[in-house]
Amino acid sequence: MDDIPLYANDLDAIVRSVSKNGDFFMAAAALASASHILNPSQAVRLYEHIRDNSDRLEVEWRDDFIAAFSGVESLLPEPLW
Repeated sequence: MDDIPLYANDLDAIVRSVSKNGDFFMAAAALASASHILNPSQAVRLYEHIRDNSDRLEVEWRDDFIAAFSGVESLLPEPLW
């Protein structure tokens, strides 16, 4: 994940939160920080990373991701429901 300029601990916390809860509750601070740091293409890569590594349905967390990264919804891949 070299193309996402986040600390590995923050990236892991975001994925772990979605994995355990289906939301970003346990990593709210890391997600808020990421939303200020990442450009749109990096946000899409983060989305794909969460999708590919959390073992949760996107319907559980997609809206929260879109709320955190306003303006990227049209760039996100179609959900894999």
